[in-house]
Amino acid sequence: MALDYKQNNRINRMIALYDTYVVWMSAVSRFYAQEDIAGMKTLIDPALMRDGSQEDVADLIGEEQLKKIHHLNEALIASKHNLQNAEAERRKDAYKDFVVSFDEFVKEIKDLKRSIYYNENDFDPRTGLKSKKLMDYDIKLEMERLSRSGRQFCLALASIDGFEKIKQNGGDDAVKLALKKAGTAMIECLRPFDDAYYIGENQFLLCLKQADMHGAIRAFERLTEYLENRARTEGASAVKMVSCIAEPIPEDNVNELIQNLHKDLASVEVDAGDVFTYQELSPLERYLKST
Repeated sequence: MALDYKQNNRINRMIALYDTYVVWMSAVSRFYAQEDIAGMKTLIDPALMRDGSQEDVADLIGEEQLKKIHHLNEALIASKHNLQNAEAERRKDAYKDFVVSFDEFVKEIKDLKRSIYYNENDFDPRTGLKSKKLMDYDIKLEMERLSRSGRQFCLALASIDGFEKIKQNGGDDAVKLALKKAGTAMIECLRPFDDAYYIGENQFLLCLKQADMHGAIRAFERLTEYLENRARTEGASAVKMVSCIAEPIPEDNVNELIQNLHKDLASVEVDAGDVFTYQELSPLERYLKST
């Protein structure tokens, strides 16, 4: 595979940004340890992300994330100024505040670097799962294997139960947490050669290779068990999912099959944690069912 120079350049810029702040933080800490406040005051604060220079990273991220990083940067610079201007008896607490601000800022930079990597490699940064772009390519290969050698596989369309309620009650933070939990569960529970994709809003597709319908149902049951056990361990509400499973045949049009899985998952009344199998219908039967 050819090198992605655009991606490498973006990641290198984030590494340079990170290194700039680490060097600066190390210098602040050294002056603090030496009680050299005069030396600390001579340090030039990092210019990246400051007013007038946001263009350094503005093309890498969205507006909301840019605002967040800008806010954390300003808080970090302010905490350094508080440290160098603090009275001797308050200096220890001021340094602790500075370290906390630095850790929060660096965490955001690391998350940004991770997001760049995922986005450039067609992974979804919220869930850690493959994107729809990769899904189309991977499933095409599985259909070719099915036609050529009869190697069966199953597709499972899954969604988080009560997603709209989660969004209404908890907002964006609750949605992000639910998506992350669902993605982590899939990564942990699926076999190494299976694949999982986040395909938008509240939709996931699992490609369960060398599996018949029984094996696919068991895979979803493992996913449900994992989410329930994780919730008990964390003392939090469990993320619950429902799924519709199909076992493609060589003659299937995969895009139509996935569209029908969407329709069935949206129309069938099921309880959280339930899985049901897709029933193949002729175009006429499906039309009559929808009217």
